[in-house]
Amino acid sequence: MEKETTAEVLANTSYYVHHVERDSYQPGNIIYNDQYSLKTTDGVTAAIIAGHSTQSGYKDADRENSRFKLVTGFIGITTKILIAVDHSNHCIRRINRDTGLTTTFSGVCTSPGYQDGTQAKFHYPRSIIRDNQYRGQLLVTDQSNNAIRTVAVSDGSVGTLIKSDTIRNPQCLTQNTAGDIFVTNNYAVYRISYT
Repeated sequence: MEKETTAEVLANTSYYVHHVERDSYQPGNIIYNDQYSLKTTDGVTAAIIAGHSTQSGYKDADRENSRFKLVTGFIGITTKILIAVDHSNHCIRRINRDTGLTTTFSGVCTSPGYQDGTQAKFHYPRSIIRDNQYRGQLLVTDQSNNAIRTVAVSDGSVGTLIKSDTIRNPQCLTQNTAGDIFVTNNYAVYRISYT
């Protein structure tokens, strides 16, 4: 016998929602991206965590005074810290949930390119996950560089896991418990194995 299921709208958005996850800072809520901002909702009320509902740009500041150009992914690295992909500003941002302060975590915002290190450059980063093989780093798809980049949680420094024309325009990624990384682009799903 099939279970009866229902669907209800928890939040209306102004743009495509690229990512959603549980809000560990406010249990019972979910966090989602809404173009220029990150929001949290309990299904009744939505509140901005960082960014602005209608204004884009680049600005490190607190809560609604901060600016993003397009949030396409995020991950909670602790209960109080979110790391967000600012796709069209070409960088990774850090949000402190206690203070509401958004700062640049990795990459040189508004300056696309390809460079590793502490002054790294991205060219349209898209998705982000925690690397379950190397717990001190995150993995980021870097679309126009055809790369999967590593970002150190400790200081935001960047490395390159793979840069390949085989995986053109990488978008979403996930990882299994064995460490294999699965990446999508507009045409295929790829598996990347590394140790």
